This record gives sequence, structure tokens and C-alpha cells, in this order.
Amino acid sequence: DVAQEMGLADAVFMPSGVMAQSIALLIHQEQQQQQRQVDDNDNDNNIDNLPTQPSSFLCHESSHLILHEQQGYRALLHLNPIVVATQHKATGISIPPMTLADIEETLLTASRTTTTTTGPTSTKCRDNDATIVALLLELPHRELGGKLNSLSELLELKEYCRQREMAFHIDGARIFEASAGLLATPETNNNDDGHDASNDDATTTTTAPTTLAKLMALVQPDSLYISCYKGLGGLSGAFLLGRDAAFCQRARVWLRRFGGNLYTLLPYAVAARMGYEREWKLPQQSQSQSSSSSSSHGLASFADKWQKLVQIVQRLSSEPSIARWLTFDPSVPETNLIHGYLRHVTVEQCDQASRRVQEACGVEIVGSFRPVRHNAAALAQGYKVMFEWTMGRANVQIDDDLHVSSWLEFCRELERIVRAAADSSQATND
Repeated sequence: DVAQEMGLADAVFMPSGVMAQSIALLIHQEQQQQQRQVDDNDNDNNIDNLPTQPSSFLCHESSHLILHEQQGYRALLHLNPIVVATQHKATGISIPPMTLADIEETLLTASRTTTTTTGPTSTKCRDNDATIVALLLELPHRELGGKLNSLSELLELKEYCRQREMAFHIDGARIFEASAGLLATPETNNNDDGHDASNDDATTTTTAPTTLAKLMALVQPDSLYISCYKGLGGLSGAFLLGRDAAFCQRARVWLRRFGGNLYTLLPYAVAARMGYEREWKLPQQSQSQSSSSSSSHGLASFADKWQKLVQIVQRLSSEPSIARWLTFDPSVPETNLIHGYLRHVTVEQCDQASRRVQEACGVEIVGSFRPVRHNAAALAQGYKVMFEWTMGRANVQIDDDLHVSSWLEFCRELERIVRAAADSSQATND
């Protein structure tokens, strides 16, 4: 069902997204090397007997593989990342997604960025030092606040991969969240921080897709990973999808080699199926049978959740007493995901204020606060704390006025806490 929904040939259920994306990169490396063996008229085309060649993959600096996987791409896959940076193009605190121009600039300067235990390092390389097996693109960009590439940008990246004979892999952990923005009309998907997620050029040259299958037919990824526990709310697990059946046949071989074919994955598979039906299929069916939004029937679609988040973010941003502390990135949500940044406060102070609001208003405004780590522009401007915010089955039902009043109370509590800390510090100094 998932493969059919995406318009792709086949899908394989896997225990984790890390495993799924590692296997995808390995298969793309195999397929590229096999094709080169064929081009060289080598008689031994057994894919398991191919020689190992130095290989690389392209990805953005905010990729999950770079930030959260302990260099598994190198230790397990023997792949080197060519990391595309866009932090230097930040507008305020907003870092843009990578585009074809960013990739070409990275390769033109022949700079390969890798991550070590001591942090980022850059080493010079020539383009022929490694074979680039795949471009990995995240949709939406989770670490960039849920930003999206425009349709025209996606089509450019597809053509670039075809010309370079490299695979196009989409990290679609939150692809259902992305659908709300990518399948939306241009008028509802612009923001005012310089990033236009709809891009008028795309919609004038290509008919805007109305389903994920039509989107994938345009973008034509060679592989796609989808998380089963994020927007779908499953226990764990991932779908790995391929544009051709041979990819998924090979994925099943690598699943065995990775030890991913557990004695049973039934609880995870059932939870994933239930989440897919509950969060994706049923709201769509409900909305198609009614002119009103599916949320009015208690089945909030990803589009409903996105619109709810847009409305609340706009109201919060228009309140001076809130905007004094809080800045959203992007300024208008492009998906049902956004990052908030808090200036001149600590995580502990935010946690304390949040607890007081929960006691007073009965609302947990966000799940957790954490230190700013991966946004140098935000750190430079005094933002020390951030949070990730989405609308789920519970908070999407909360009235907008209660959301706003809870945040107003949070900022009042934050003011008291910060003032008390300043008074205490002054008394100590005296």
C-alpha cells in the first residue's frame, strides 16, 4: 500500500531508519560499480564480486547521517560524505536548504567536509578522487525547522543526478508532513524570511502535483526512506522504497546481512500499519467525503495540522511580549514542524517557566527545550535555547486562544525568573 501511495515499485519494512538509509547507500554503490563493470566489458558481473572502490555521497551539513549516526557511513559503509554547507547563507537565524547551486559550488571548490570526533574538518580533494554514488536530500529538512525545497529545485536535482549517473535518494522520514507544503497551492506556502517553498517558476512550468504518487512521478527518486514512528506515530521502524523492484530485492539481502530480519517485527509492523491508516489514509478519506476539513471530524490531516501551526505561529509572532523572547524559524511554517529560538535564557529557566505554566494553565507548551548546537547564526545573536514544535493528535485540538494565553503566561514567568536571577547575581556581587 505504501509503495502504491508513493507510486514506487516496492517497499521493505526495516527496524530503523539508520539501517534503511545505510542499506540504500550500499545498494546505490553496488549498482553504480556494477554498471561501470558492464561499461568496461568485464565478464564477471556478479554484484557480490565487484571490487570495492573509494566512494562518496552528497548531503547537506544538517543531514541525520552527519549529525546523529557516529560516522556510520565511514565505519560500516566505507563511504565518505561530501558535505554541502549553507550556514554562511543564513538570513538572520534562518539557514536555507541546499540547492543545485550549493552543490556545484561545493564541488567546484573541491572541498570535502567530514565530521570527526573533534568536529568538522575540511580536506582538499579532486573530483576524481572518489565516485559519488548518491545525492541524499532530506524532505523536509528537520534540522532547518522543517524547510522544503521547491518543486523546481527538486526537478533540478533530479536532472543533475541523471546527468552525473548518481542515485537520487530522499530522506523522507517526514514525507507525510512535507506533503502538506509540497502539494499545497503557491498562495498558501510563502513566508517572509526569503525562502519560498512553492516557487512560482515550478508551478508555471510544471503542473503542481496533487498526490504523493504524482510528486514522486515528477521527482523520480531512486530510493525513499519513510519513518514509521514520527508523523505516523508507530512504535519504531522504517519503510525503504525503490523506483524498481530490483532495488528492493537487493534491500532484502542487505537486511539479512545487517541482522535486521528479526524473528518477528510484527508489533512494529502492525503499529506502523495502524499509524499509516489513522494519520494518513482515514483523514484523506474523511476529507474527500466532506467539504469541511477532516479535523472537524476528529481526524486531523497533515494539512490540517500544518494550517493549525501556521495560525498559532502567526499569532504568537504578533505578540510583542512573546516576540521579545521567541523567534521562529522559518517565520511561517512550511510543514507541520517548526523550530523556536529563545534569546538570553537557559534551558533550566525555560523548563522552570514551562512547569509553572503547566500547573497554572494545564498546557504543556512544548515537549522539551534544548541548547542551540547546530545553528551558528542563532548562537551569535544570543539565542541559547531552542525547541521543535509540531501539532499532534492532542495539541491540534487545543483552542488557539489557549495556546496563545499559555505562551503569554510562559513569557511572564520567564520575565520573573530572569529578573530574580539578575537580582540574585547583583546581590552576590554587592
